[in-house]
Amino acid sequence: MTIVYKVDAQQIFIGAVQIDPFGPLPIPCFTVAPPETTGSEVARWNGTGWDVLTERPPSPEPLPPTDDEKKKTGIEILGVMCSATKDDQMGLTAVGLDYSMTTAGGGTFASTKFEFANGNSLVITADNFATIYNLWVPFRRSFFAP
Repeated sequence: MTIVYKVDAQQIFIGAVQIDPFGPLPIPCFTVAPPETTGSEVARWNGTGWDVLTERPPSPEPLPPTDDEKKKTGIEILGVMCSATKDDQMGLTAVGLDYSMTTAGGGTFASTKFEFANGNSLVITADNFATIYNLWVPFRRSFFAP
């Protein structure tokens, strides 16, 4: 058996484990033992060896969400988080075309249960169509602003 030393995302030592030297390695880990620490001290891997810090550094701020994450999370409309992916755009465009063609011809738009890419659904009716489109379209368009 071989002992390896595991670290967290900040490269702070979190524990030693025994592994089969021919088996998979837990990642991230190192084969160099960390120095002894006392009190609030921690050992941090610096890329070539260990440093002893007087205390654990604060956790880094989370990264802001990417555009793809924002599109998948979506915008709240009528109490539902409505994603704004390419597939959502194609589907809502089809519903919008149906609404426009039906009402332009004097017909009554049939309510449509729309399933968003994030798994949520919303029933689009003649009464809420404008509300949904007037909120969703600018949100989707914001990803294409210069």
